Amino acid sequence: MAVRGEVVSGVSRSWIVQRIEADFVRSRMQGVATRGLEGVTPLVRVRSLEASLNYYVHQLGFTLDWESPGLLSVSRGRCVIFLAHGHQGHSRGWVWVGVSDADRLLEEYGRTGAKVSWVPTIDPWAYEVQVEDPDGNVFRFRSDPKSDGPVGKWLDLRGDRFPGSAEYQWPQFKLH
Repeated sequence: MAVRGEVVSGVSRSWIVQRIEADFVRSRMQGVATRGLEGVTPLVRVRSLEASLNYYVHQLGFTLDWESPGLLSVSRGRCVIFLAHGHQGHSRGWVWVGVSDADRLLEEYGRTGAKVSWVPTIDPWAYEVQVEDPDGNVFRFRSDPKSDGPVGKWLDLRGDRFPGSAEYQWPQFKLH
């Protein structure tokens, strides 16, 4: 019986084990690729975990899942966000979050004192409201597009139009 590192038929056992392990990992990755991605969890940088946790829980309605030094997880429904202090993440990130009803969320955030940075806008792809956290991270909470109003101007956090001039026309989107 061969033991780790012994030569078996001219090939070291450790090489055989490495090949089997590599093949296993490759097959698992191919399986993941054929099944699709399982999800994404944004990681946003914050200056103070304590202040951010307070804001995400009391103003945005999230729940603390777990915390460790320099990192914590909050969630609301199926939405999970990691808040990081220090070297992880980028400051002033933008995250797009699907919601069932952006109007109801806006009403809630009006009561809780969340910083709504832009009023709801009807876009061809969604109806969304922008909310900013204390560190300037922007959350674009969006629900299905509405058909009972004009398509709004796509504006950034400062209210400036994205890209092009005032005459910029967005292409028509076909929803599938």
